[in-house]
Amino acid sequence: MEDVMPAQFQVWLERPPRPRRVSSYVRKPVKVIKCKDEFGLPMAGSNLRFGAHASPRHHRTFSEWIARTQFEDALVRQLTADWTKAKSTTEERFSKLADEWSSEVGNISSLTVMTTHPKYQEIIALGWDVVPFLLRDLQRNRGFWFTALNAITGIRPFDPSDAGNSRRMTDAWIKWGKRKGII
Repeated sequence: MEDVMPAQFQVWLERPPRPRRVSSYVRKPVKVIKCKDEFGLPMAGSNLRFGAHASPRHHRTFSEWIARTQFEDALVRQLTADWTKAKSTTEERFSKLADEWSSEVGNISSLTVMTTHPKYQEIIALGWDVVPFLLRDLQRNRGFWFTALNAITGIRPFDPSDAGNSRRMTDAWIKWGKRKGII
């Protein structure tokens, strides 16, 4: 058996056990909370393990908890609205830049000129937020977004032998986007 085990496990098995404190073996007693109502009398069923009720004594902290929860909910709604607004503006910006770029480089066959164009570079500067839109455009219109996707993500999901074969590169990027849940 030992000849099959990796070396790290053999070292781990040969190591002496660490000494433990006695307190880690001793079971700690359960804390029982006895609650009283507003008159100082024990409440029915007061041997609760959890004090999860709203008696007048706990009313102030409960109100604070409700107020804090409502504030957090409002904050989340605001951030979600801002994110949705930013997402729509990113999509609009991408659409505008992509249309301008394609109209300006429509008849150019040089990949260097196409990818170094200022509009293309602005699209790359939008970062990860624009990747879903690039992949969607690549899927629908077969646009040339390989350089932008590589510049933003830092990966090439296609086989190096497929470089130059736009159909296979497109399929690889679309599969990658679906696998990552981007499209």
